[in-house]
Amino acid sequence: GVEESTGKKVLIEPGSRWYCSNVTLLKPTYNIYYILKNDKDEQVALTKLDGFIEENTYKKREADKKLQYQQLLAKQKQEKLKGEESERILKDKLKTECISLFGQYNGELIALGKVRINMTKDMCKYAWGVPLWTNKTTTEYGIYEDWYYWLGYSLHFENGLLKRIE
Repeated sequence: GVEESTGKKVLIEPGSRWYCSNVTLLKPTYNIYYILKNDKDEQVALTKLDGFIEENTYKKREADKKLQYQQLLAKQKQEKLKGEESERILKDKLKTECISLFGQYNGELIALGKVRINMTKDMCKYAWGVPLWTNKTTTEYGIYEDWYYWLGYSLHFENGLLKRIE
């Protein structure tokens, strides 16, 4: 801003505090001027108070912002807890389903996304999901199938049972 009576430039920073120390008429125009001072003892004379707000209004806005932020954090926390609860329920449901299909020991492993030697293809599909691609070879000695997943992981079956994990 500019101190209108002297022409001296004074920086009015956003969020800075200015106090109206006087309201007066200044020569030569005799317009009404608001004399404002800050804590650095700088002074400006302005004919308009555009952009300025009362301290009570400022404090209320800041309190409202803080309250909105706290409400947002509380809502996010509540949504996170809801999501974690939903995830726990789904995991429990999957575990129960896997145990009912594959027995206690294998069902618990599969629900955790783990595979072990001699699991069936169905068990492995439940544990790791559908492979990206497969390769199947049939010989006089049996059927060999390779399942390939992301990151270089692969499962290798002989006659429907898992024989090698890479």
